[in-house]
Amino acid sequence: MRSQERWFIVDQIMNLKVILLTLFASFFIVSCSKILVRPELEITQREERNIKKEYEVVEKFLTAEEISYQNQSQFSSKVKIYNSKSNSQEIITLEDFSREILPNERVVEDYVLGSGDVVSVSRSAHDLVPDVSFNGDSFFSENLEIDSAGYVKTIDGLRIKLSGSTVREVEILMEPALRSKEYLYQDQIVEKPFPPLAQEKYRLGAGDLIQLTRLLVSVDPENGRRIQQTISYELVMEQDGSIQFIELDGRLMLSGQTLQEAQDTIRQELLRSGLSTAVTVALKKYASQTIYITGEFGPSMVVLRPGFRRASRVILSYLTGQADNVVRLGGNYDEYLVKLTRGKEFFQVRLSTLLSHSDKDKFTLLNGDRLAVIKIMKSPKIKLKVEKFASSYVTLTQDTPFEMMNMEKLQYEVAGVGKTLRIFMNDKSLSMYDIVSDFGYWPDEGTDNILYLTRNEKNYRFSANAVIGRGPYNSYSLKNGDIIKLERSKLVRNRVYVFGEVGNVNSILVSKTDRPYLSEVLEKSGAFDIKEADIRHIYVVRQGSLGKFNAFRFDVANVVNFGLVEQLEMRPSDIVLVLTLPLYRFNRFINAVFGVGGNAIGSVGAVVNNLEN
Repeated sequence: MRSQERWFIVDQIMNLKVILLTLFASFFIVSCSKILVRPELEITQREERNIKKEYEVVEKFLTAEEISYQNQSQFSSKVKIYNSKSNSQEIITLEDFSREILPNERVVEDYVLGSGDVVSVSRSAHDLVPDVSFNGDSFFSENLEIDSAGYVKTIDGLRIKLSGSTVREVEILMEPALRSKEYLYQDQIVEKPFPPLAQEKYRLGAGDLIQLTRLLVSVDPENGRRIQQTISYELVMEQDGSIQFIELDGRLMLSGQTLQEAQDTIRQELLRSGLSTAVTVALKKYASQTIYITGEFGPSMVVLRPGFRRASRVILSYLTGQADNVVRLGGNYDEYLVKLTRGKEFFQVRLSTLLSHSDKDKFTLLNGDRLAVIKIMKSPKIKLKVEKFASSYVTLTQDTPFEMMNMEKLQYEVAGVGKTLRIFMNDKSLSMYDIVSDFGYWPDEGTDNILYLTRNEKNYRFSANAVIGRGPYNSYSLKNGDIIKLERSKLVRNRVYVFGEVGNVNSILVSKTDRPYLSEVLEKSGAFDIKEADIRHIYVVRQGSLGKFNAFRFDVANVVNFGLVEQLEMRPSDIVLVLTLPLYRFNRFINAVFGVGGNAIGSVGAVVNNLEN
């Protein structure tokens, strides 16, 4: 019996030795943690600061009505921006980020031509070579590039300035610019009608050939009968207007007299000389009254005569060579300008006016008149088209290189690579809406893009969302030289953060259009799969005001309350916290305090229990 008791005492002593040895080994291993953990930072000095962060956290149990109210709260998206003035980064609301500064004018302006643009000009070949006949309406086309001075040079040597004018203005100015200085055109004429004159009888003058017919009576010497004999002879009026009458002494002045007046003058002289007054005077040839015509068919001297003194008849005779040609207004004839110079007076009318005027029969020509007949050219017929737009463009810049675009779908020529593009404007209006829709500036849901416009050294801001809202027909038009820089919204604090007893501590994206419910957040984070999770203490921490937070508590140990979890919408910067069950918190505390030693004691205890059993 004694030997057994002695053996029991020895056995207890051995167990105590094992326990002591194990404890010593455990503390030795813990003390070696400084050697096993690497790397490490050695703190040589600590700064003493008295910083107090005072905040208040209020626990609340939400009802269904309160959850509905919370879901109606403002969804304030935050944006991270760079402030160039302070050289710092700032966080503002998306609403402030999208605030616009717009230019006053929004009128659509026509394209203005400039250096580098290529214009196609088509005109009638007859305008180039008027004296050549062409079959049909032949047109000649040429492409003209505007030089650095703003001019183009045509094939016929004309130099015309086009820079600074719209396409419509060029169409208007090209017609007079393409006119030849050698010709007269319709819009260059200002009419001054001929003076109407009463018809007068023809008056004799130098060069006229008159015929005198005398009835002479003589006695036949054989039978004594009286014989009447008619004698005719012609006389030319001399330069001084006189004639030499053979039966009279001296010369008779007949210039300026009508035929009847000349006949009366001759009879009076015959009577005074005791001669027979049986005489008649006829005009054999008209030569004293003439006009001079110049024009399209060369110079011509035209002799006026009774019935051939009307201006219209004289002109038509000149143009057609047929004095009796009848031309009516609207007939097939070319238009002419008829100029009349009478002494120091000057008149001009179109031939069509001369032929159709109510006083046309009174437009009588006088001796010494000078006429000029000038063909009136029609204004050149031109067709204008811009073949290449190269002078006006808008510049796009952004911080990242532009992505490849399908240029065939664009209505504009685009040049440039990398972070800068040039959009060449054309005769179609280029607006902010076109920039947003065609060049990848359409914002994602819940975001916005800002387009900074620099125009004439002034800066403006456009919100892509606002541009889209105004639509394509109410958008602001762009101008040559505009510079547009893109800034995309960088959303921050747009996540919900999940901590605590969850399978995955992470953050979940939340936006205006995608607002997850609390139940979805818990499911995505695996909170329902963790046995240590205290489902009686699920919190949503949401800032109410500066320094004050609301902790919305949900207890889903009672499954009826899970309906509330399914109703609450998340907001940016919400914190979802799932607490740990008290039992597991205590277990983790023990493990944290005792560490490896705790595990060793547990192992020794297990060994002692086995020995005792």
